[in-house]
Amino acid sequence: MAELSTALLAVLTPQIRLEQSPAVSTYQEAITSNAATRNSIAQQTVPITQTRRKVGLGPQHVGSQPYASSSRKPKSTLEVQIATKIITTLQSRFAVRTFGHIPNPGFSSVGETDLVIDLQELRRVVLAPGQDFVSVGPGATWGEVYEVLEKDELTVVGGRVSQVGVGGLLLGGGMSHFSNRWGMTCDDVKNFEDLFRSLKGGGSNFGIVTRFDLYTYPDYKVWCTSKMYNANDTERVMKAAVEVRKAMETDDRIGFFLTCTGDLFVAGMLHLGWTYSPVSAFKAFNEITLMMVKVPEMSGTTSSVAAAVSMNEPAKRESGTLTLLPDVDLYVELQDVLQTIKSKSAATTSESYSLIFTYQPVAKASAKEGNSLNVSPVSQACGTKTDKGIDL
Repeated sequence: MAELSTALLAVLTPQIRLEQSPAVSTYQEAITSNAATRNSIAQQTVPITQTRRKVGLGPQHVGSQPYASSSRKPKSTLEVQIATKIITTLQSRFAVRTFGHIPNPGFSSVGETDLVIDLQELRRVVLAPGQDFVSVGPGATWGEVYEVLEKDELTVVGGRVSQVGVGGLLLGGGMSHFSNRWGMTCDDVKNFEDLFRSLKGGGSNFGIVTRFDLYTYPDYKVWCTSKMYNANDTERVMKAAVEVRKAMETDDRIGFFLTCTGDLFVAGMLHLGWTYSPVSAFKAFNEITLMMVKVPEMSGTTSSVAAAVSMNEPAKRESGTLTLLPDVDLYVELQDVLQTIKSKSAATTSESYSLIFTYQPVAKASAKEGNSLNVSPVSQACGTKTDKGIDL
């Protein structure tokens, strides 16, 4: 037997002698008979070096530091089970990660002497024979899922950005561009391997999920555009954003977000389907002077839209969110605060970073029963602050 199996037996042998526990004895036999499998898992453990962090193999958020010393990438549900048994037997601390976008401390990384279970190898995307659902591994990205399904002219309710991992978004609740129509991403999970409601927004508190069954939909065609406006038009832009939110209450095919950088606004306008004139829903923006068109109007798909708004450069991010009721004056005030913070920071630091605030309308219809999120069925907005540092 190689080193890992020997180490496990060294931990268990004193306990067997003291307790004569049948359970421990059974586990000893399992270690002996499955030594090759356990030792192969041990060989998958790799150190998380500074080089690996720079190519995106560390957590995405500074709140997830300090970095773990090493990561393990299981390739099957069985390997996840065995790895978990080994870790708990050795009483090691660990964290579970797909692509590391959750900013909470300890979610995507753990102490400097501990371990990360990295699920990126579990990325199968398998459409059911009846095409009514798809089985997805937690390590897949939403871009990969969309591309597979669009071959059959289907989609799922998933992430707004291509690089986001499936596992973290689904367990955390998850906003899609069209949560107004289908609810949060967790609402569209047909089946987990174990448990149900607690995993719909309950995060990684209840176990490691290695397969999600997601309902599929034929609405994969998306009209979209992205336009930029000057910060001098803050009040008009915020009023237009509130008008779009009102339209979302009667048209559940509208998608919208507004990103504020302090110097300018980027308005993302979307609608399910290609036979749609956007004038009625987004007409308030037509009356505001346009700086430039970031993404030209296009009849695209879920995957092409997710790619168009993706995060292109490697960076560390620190994020925070708050929930707001519709209030133009408050939104204008938040933009003023953002500009003040950026001005002061620019005068006191030379580090390369950007500070942005994203306004995401949430219509009443987004609140669904049957999950753990407790979202109130009222018109509101989710505000996300992101401090993005380029230097890793």
